[in-house]
Amino acid sequence: MFFAGTLSSAEKPELPKRMEVVRFEMASVIGVSAAVSQLGNCIAPNFKDSVALFTVALTVGGTAFGMDPTRPVSIVFYKVGDKPSMQITAYAIPDVRVIKDKVTLWNMKFHARLEKGLVTLSTEDLLSDPVPVSAPGKRLSGSLLVMEAFPDKIDFLFTSLDDKKKSHGILFRALDELMCEVDVLRLSFRTDDNSLVIKLSVQARKNSALESYLSKPLPEKGAIETYAGASSLLLFRLPPSESLYRHGEAYFFRNRQNALLPLLPSAVTGFAVLCFERDIVQSSAKLMLGIRPEQVSGIASTASGLGYTPYPNLFQVTKNPPLFCSASGKRLVFYYTSALEKDSLEDLLKPIPLSLDAGESPFAFYDLSHPDRPIADLRFKGNTAEMIFRAPAEWFASLSPLLNVPLHKIGLPSNLRNETAEEY
Repeated sequence: MFFAGTLSSAEKPELPKRMEVVRFEMASVIGVSAAVSQLGNCIAPNFKDSVALFTVALTVGGTAFGMDPTRPVSIVFYKVGDKPSMQITAYAIPDVRVIKDKVTLWNMKFHARLEKGLVTLSTEDLLSDPVPVSAPGKRLSGSLLVMEAFPDKIDFLFTSLDDKKKSHGILFRALDELMCEVDVLRLSFRTDDNSLVIKLSVQARKNSALESYLSKPLPEKGAIETYAGASSLLLFRLPPSESLYRHGEAYFFRNRQNALLPLLPSAVTGFAVLCFERDIVQSSAKLMLGIRPEQVSGIASTASGLGYTPYPNLFQVTKNPPLFCSASGKRLVFYYTSALEKDSLEDLLKPIPLSLDAGESPFAFYDLSHPDRPIADLRFKGNTAEMIFRAPAEWFASLSPLLNVPLHKIGLPSNLRNETAEEY
């Protein structure tokens, strides 16, 4: 926090010793709980249970201390971890004059006070080091929930979540690298036209590698196509970088080596299209990479030296998993199918042109049953990257959990259980 202006020594207030690390603001505990529960378990297992624990604590417990759960509330962390430093601020229930001054919530001790129509619950460490109190809800701007975090002040690694899924582990490692370049992380959540809308943005640190990256021009667009049976499509127009290639290789190829991989860092343009189908019976995918003109002949020559197939210009990259490729013009295409059958492979090989209005988006994710608008859309705006997710609740609920641990067991005291507030 910074203050401007000139004050006399008698008037000049002491600067707060603590800085906000994470701030949440909600339109109301009840409203946010009902909307967020529609996400199903896409964030973590037993997500509704985690939401219920939080809701019960701030409704049953909060109302016992004069909080109005139907109006905005803010939760500000000044330290995270096993012993968080935090302050909860809510509007008081009308006509409340006196409240209990001590409370145990989530197995942590808080001191409560009522002042100017606001109820605040502060952890004990803030008694000797008080922080400013402001009316919650001013930052919502139509959202049900907003969050603002400062990664450089948080001692946390996404990889500490110990996820067992390889693809998620790759994502967490990439996020840990990204957070080192981020000044402010912001998130908002709202409902709109029967859809849930999540906006996530990162503001790059001044003079960081991320700030420089966001100013680079986007790669040239290429042809977009899918295949029969594909259900989803990811469109990439990301300027190539060492970090992006390293994580991309780990995600797409699981670090399985082949003769093409050493050529790709200097050959790819950054334009790519990934379409796939994943169900209980079988899965398939098609990855198309844009290739720089001066690298086309080298890529084609290397591809032709891979395993033989009876199909023209199709070569086998690996047998397990069954991965094939073809090189033509300024693109390299990889094909994968878990069911190595003639019909499945030939469906993959037959391109279906697709016209998508992706604009200047560096990344977009489409549900091909409704390709008129992306589920996720990334934009670069100055020193900020902004991703917007917009989809029906049932789409979010159909996803497998991103984390393998319930939220109420992450970053909170290990003995957290289903407690509500009580006097101590």
